[in-house]
Amino acid sequence: MSKLRTLMLVALHPYPPVSGGQRRTLSELEVYSQFSEIDLLTFHDVSQPEIPDLLRQHLAHLCREIHSVPINLLVTRHRGQQIRLFLQSQWQPTPFRVAKFMHPAMVELVKEKTKRVDYDIIHFNYLSTTGYAQVLRHVSAIRLCTEANIEWEIFARHSETHKNPLKRLLARREARRLRDYEIRTLNQMDGVIVLSERDKAILQRDGVSVPIHIFRRPLSVSQPPVVHWETSEPMVISLGRLEETRTHGTLWCAREVWHQVRQRVPDARWHIIGADPPPSVQALHGRNGIHVEGFVENLTPFLQRARACIIPLFIGGGIRIKILDMLSIGMPCVSTTVGAQGLENEGVWIADTPEGFAQGIVQLLTNRARWEAMQRAGQAFIQAHYAPEAVIAETRRFIEHLLEQKK
Repeated sequence: MSKLRTLMLVALHPYPPVSGGQRRTLSELEVYSQFSEIDLLTFHDVSQPEIPDLLRQHLAHLCREIHSVPINLLVTRHRGQQIRLFLQSQWQPTPFRVAKFMHPAMVELVKEKTKRVDYDIIHFNYLSTTGYAQVLRHVSAIRLCTEANIEWEIFARHSETHKNPLKRLLARREARRLRDYEIRTLNQMDGVIVLSERDKAILQRDGVSVPIHIFRRPLSVSQPPVVHWETSEPMVISLGRLEETRTHGTLWCAREVWHQVRQRVPDARWHIIGADPPPSVQALHGRNGIHVEGFVENLTPFLQRARACIIPLFIGGGIRIKILDMLSIGMPCVSTTVGAQGLENEGVWIADTPEGFAQGIVQLLTNRARWEAMQRAGQAFIQAHYAPEAVIAETRRFIEHLLEQKK
């Protein structure tokens, strides 16, 4: 069978793969490239003009063509403009999360590509890109949308955690609007791709009736593991972007959990790794064994010395890519329930209270038998569910079934 032709619209450029979402997109590109030629259309922040060249340099083996449109993407760098757009979107039918990515240059790119190429698949990677579905309504290709998260859940959790009453009210309203848009838009697709059984169940419960495929990111287990008890230290790491909307759990861990860990393990250290740490996180640096590293290009030295990765996440959805990465290299994890949704296994200690979270960290820093048992369990979980050959075959079968139905 000749290769299929895919037009993939991605909200956030997949290279460099700094965030979990970017790594997940990169994995999808790797899988699709096994049976499809890909034209990639994506976005980057106007302050990062180097991104298009990086994409072409590192993804040329996966994509036939690559185009990236500069927009005001990063909240930390365009706060005022983002707030104005959010408020304006309250009086428009399109939710903020989608309106943010509608741009005239991308509209023209989409029109130009579909005029020249007869695509088999139009893939909206993230709900955020589905605003372009109207531009593509004349295209006969099957339409897929990857839902990396249940998008409305994120705003619903903001409405529960914000201290500001007005922000809680706006988040609650946006969650309702986004949920209605999400269900309506996904039902206009030929198929939906999610990352966990939980997300599939929620979408079906809420009324999504089209076929849903669970994409399990292909991973190979490191043998021997990258992490070894003998060469590790009483040290934990946390990973991920640190823009202000994502720091609630980090600050909770610093204020409610970490002092309990240090009482029991006085030389414990916590390295906070991630781009764009706001002042509230930067202020933690140097206190009580906490080190705020910011963006780190080479994680290997940290991975070889740490005994655990912590995921103190209360706002989010879907599946946490960082947990998959850590388990595959042999790094046990301590996570909240939200952080580990869809990934519950014996390689992850799950707790939502400060006491339970601290206990998990202490166990992994001091109890070698527990640590080694969790390392083995985590790697066994990856081997059982994320073998690359199985992921590629299952994804291809799902797409070929949709193409057959379309005929």
